Amino acid sequence: MSKLFFRLFKFGAVLTLLLALALVIAVAVLDDEHYEAALIWAAEHFLDTELTIEGDLSIDLGPTIALRIQGMHIQRRDGTFSATAADLSTELKTRPLLSKAFWLERLTIVGANVELERSSEQDAAERAGQVLDLPNIIIEQARLLDVTVAYRDATNELHKAQIDRLSIEGPTGEDAIAVEGRGFFNDQPIAMAGTLGAPGLLSDPTAAFPIDLQLHSGDLSINVAGSIADPVAGRGVDLHLQARDPDLST
Repeated sequence: MSKLFFRLFKFGAVLTLLLALALVIAVAVLDDEHYEAALIWAAEHFLDTELTIEGDLSIDLGPTIALRIQGMHIQRRDGTFSATAADLSTELKTRPLLSKAFWLERLTIVGANVELERSSEQDAAERAGQVLDLPNIIIEQARLLDVTVAYRDATNELHKAQIDRLSIEGPTGEDAIAVEGRGFFNDQPIAMAGTLGAPGLLSDPTAAFPIDLQLHSGDLSINVAGSIADPVAGRGVDLHLQARDPDLST
């Protein structure tokens, strides 16, 4: 489940940054009716990805870029990623983009379906211990509502996560983000709360990624605390688990 989260986050962060940079250029030289074409062009040329917008697209430019897309479909041409979203809205600070920093003030995704497939290139990169080349990322607030993620692992086993609600809060300048959510993983109800390392730590090979989460499924409660030296490849795991089940204590 952790690799699913990190792979999805990596693709989403890079995609949003590249589209935001293309958007800054497009807004400076184009009028309203060309914004959609500029976004589609950026997705195709920067990420080899097909982007389709079936609903409304609105953009406001200022100290913060406000973007809202309704009825979006995006798919990698190699088949490793596809997603649809009924409603996506985000606000990005423009000034940090000039220094290749990604400052996300707000992100809301409602009614999304995401499908992930592994590729031989991903397997080779993980075996080689390849480091993520991500920009400096700061998250102030993110909300995911009614999002389904399907993921097929290296053994071709299908995993499915249904996110009823997931919220992320990231205080500026801190090395941790607060996470709280509930939903289902492989048809098992699950709720979680706690903190994860800041996104910027994913691309820092000298810093471990801290984890402090409380997971609840029915009467079972599990506390996971510790760190992972290389969370993308799943190496250097130093986690301590503490479980509590009332049925086993009686």
